[in-house]
Amino acid sequence: VVTVIELLSPSNKDTSLDREDYLNKRNEYLATGTNLVEIDLLRAGERLPLGEPAPVPMDYYILVSRAADFPQAGVWPFSVRDPIPPIPVPLTSGEDPVQVDLKPCLDRAYDEARFASELNYAQPPTPRLREPDAAWARELLAGRDGA
Repeated sequence: VVTVIELLSPSNKDTSLDREDYLNKRNEYLATGTNLVEIDLLRAGERLPLGEPAPVPMDYYILVSRAADFPQAGVWPFSVRDPIPPIPVPLTSGEDPVQVDLKPCLDRAYDEARFASELNYAQPPTPRLREPDAAWARELLAGRDGA
């Protein structure tokens, strides 16, 4: 295994044994020289450690730890209003990372799972958005209703 890509789940961010199990697995990847890409698209739950100094608080994070650069890692924080940044997925040492655009993958999963018919966008999300973001979301949804 050269690179592991982890998409965090709610259990990775709660205070249960699942979180401890994930943190142990994360540490094992790093200790064995495996590249790690960790994607946190969950606003709820306790944020996983992202190094010192901690990055600026944001809604979402992508952490990329290249084995060759360990213990240094790249962290891409972004808000609900920001586009998901391309992810530089590391390969073997000496090779350039592959840029992965996650948005088309998420769009396809959303469409194929028919989430639009399952989600009620008239209700506020949980956890609630901060007011500037909530105003942006209301404006975005109002624009779609009128389209």
